[in-house]
Amino acid sequence: MKDILQTKLGRDFSDRTFVVEFVEDGVEDLADYQITFFQDR
Repeated sequence: MKDILQTKLGRDFSDRTFVVEFVEDGVEDLADYQITFFQDR
């Protein structure tokens, strides 16, 4: 999922750089996973 989002952001906003983070440490339930992104400055 992280790679998909990174690719989509890169394609749609080729002039910007984004950081995509997928937090999965200590997660047991699939509903508790988190993926975030932000524009790198």
